[in-house]
Amino acid sequence: MHTGWFLHTEDDEVCGLWMAEMRNSITIEIHPMILKEFRGKKAYKGAKEFFTWITKNTKYEKVNAEIATCFPNAKMFAVQCGMKLEGTIRRSFKKNGEIHDQWLLGITREELEARYE
Repeated sequence: MHTGWFLHTEDDEVCGLWMAEMRNSITIEIHPMILKEFRGKKAYKGAKEFFTWITKNTKYEKVNAEIATCFPNAKMFAVQCGMKLEGTIRRSFKKNGEIHDQWLLGITREELEARYE
């Protein structure tokens, strides 16, 4: 099951989309897609709101993200949001005909609650 949340500015302008996919009964995988002009403080505010919503409204114990190695800025954003590098998924993403590895990043409920509450 996929669920999507649109991230809005205070002026109600869409600045990105957070998608979540239920992996199993305790793990959710996220796919943040933030428009280039809204990266920075607004993106971090959106991450805080998204992660806070997860901890307050769901029973998930773990949040994962798979980020293709051709997107190092997305990895940096995830790490700055508190996610930890947990491994590499080899040859698992294709962009413009080229196959890339993906980084697997994760954060636990306890880490989210300590960081965002």
